[in-house]
Amino acid sequence: MMKRLTTARLKQQTSQNLKRHYLLGKDLLNIRGPLVVGWLDRRFTECRKGNCKCTQGRRHGPFLYARLRLRDRNVYRYVDKPEDMPLVRCITRYAEFRKILARWRALYRQLDQEWAHLERSLIERPKK
Repeated sequence: MMKRLTTARLKQQTSQNLKRHYLLGKDLLNIRGPLVVGWLDRRFTECRKGNCKCTQGRRHGPFLYARLRLRDRNVYRYVDKPEDMPLVRCITRYAEFRKILARWRALYRQLDQEWAHLERSLIERPKK
């Protein structure tokens, strides 16, 4: 629930949030593609060779893996080679895009509440 604000303060706050909303929209438009739907994970592995340390509970790693969403399932890909860096950048840009978009949507919901509050504050109430 929104706290009680004067109409002037509410207009000022809404104006500031509109500017923030606009700037976040510009940030979204400035992100260049392609984007890859995926996540970067650090994983430990086991080779299970003879007297290796991983047979005693100390695993190898951490290694960088890309978790990609393909045809409704997750596919993991090792990405520690220089030729894999474009994929890492595309996944990183996707994460950045999603983060900014979440902030943009949250601010949109807040602005919607502020507009409704402002409308209620501007409506003249009939005198009894």
